[in-house]
Amino acid sequence: MKNILLSISLSAIIISGFSQGSFQILNDHGGDLTGALYTFSGQNAPTDPFFKHDVDIVVKNTTGAAIDAKVKRIELSELSGTFNYFCFGVCYGQMAAGANYIFPAPSDPESLDYVSVAGGATSTVNTYLVPNAAVGTTKFRYVVYDGANPSDSAYVDIEFDITPASSVDERTNLNVSLFPNPCDDRAILTLDGDFSGNDLEVNLVDILGKKHL
Repeated sequence: MKNILLSISLSAIIISGFSQGSFQILNDHGGDLTGALYTFSGQNAPTDPFFKHDVDIVVKNTTGAAIDAKVKRIELSELSGTFNYFCFGVCYGQMAAGANYIFPAPSDPESLDYVSVAGGATSTVNTYLVPNAAVGTTKFRYVVYDGANPSDSAYVDIEFDITPASSVDERTNLNVSLFPNPCDDRAILTLDGDFSGNDLEVNLVDILGKKHL
């Protein structure tokens, strides 16, 4: 009898250890980003303080019941000179890099904010970075959790890779073509122009800001 009870107890522990949480984090196309790193590449904007990059993530309630979902942002690495903020039900104000490691903190009144997500439904989190003149990388972890059970959570890491804004020399006759466009996995990039005396760097970025080259 003792052996049977022990087996049942161990089975319960194993099942519990592999149980999934109530949330899944997706990209705009439904791809699973839960627990993953998503890298966004974009340029800075030294002369435009209103310019911003945005990455949207979709929170899905995988259960059959409504959940009061909350989101917090953890700054894993900072990039001096930038500002960041996010929207989930409400848009929060801009925060300077390094000013708030965790937002909202448990003591912040914003920690009471939540969005009720019906069973099987989704809600979008809009994340933003204002690069200003900064160049480099910064990384954030966005955690969605059940307001009634904070340990029931999921996260995604978003890294912004900011490069200097490119300038165009109007004196250079440069023609660029990409064929086919759009493409699946292969394309031909043709550059035609006078590159003498100039360093050339080519970056291929899709409409979501993901770097492919």
